Amino acid sequence: MTDLTLRQGLITALAGTARALQTHFDAQLREMGLTAARGRVLLFLAKRGPEGATQTDVTDYLRVENPTAVRILDGLEALGHIRRRPSETDRRAKIIELTDTGRPIAEAVVRESRRLYSGLLDDISDEDLETTQRVLDVISAKIVTAGPVRRWAHFEREAAQ
Repeated sequence: MTDLTLRQGLITALAGTARALQTHFDAQLREMGLTAARGRVLLFLAKRGPEGATQTDVTDYLRVENPTAVRILDGLEALGHIRRRPSETDRRAKIIELTDTGRPIAEAVVRESRRLYSGLLDDISDEDLETTQRVLDVISAKIVTAGPVRRWAHFEREAAQ
């Protein structure tokens, strides 16, 4: 196997695995009566704890535009799972927090995500997991460093050759 083939295979496997994991988790959320986006918000807020998160934090976590995040939060608020309250430090910001109704649902999402990850990774040694984490951290850092401008520059260089 050539060096390029190995690298392409790794990236293809990584992307495919990420999609499969996402699809599987989304299906679990649907079984719980949640959309994928709503489930992810509940998971995020559960991990944040009682202090909640700003709407900007939620938007950044979901990697969506603000209007999309607002629609997701509106839906969760209509269900009674979250509430918005004014920030004590920034009058423009709203803090998103779980309600008494939303907290047990969010905890169930956390349990499902832990069960999924545990089941997928149980048979893999700690050493392999640590190595994989290091490799993924390097790839992620390179993606962040490359940014969108450098990515297009790369395509232009290839086209010029």
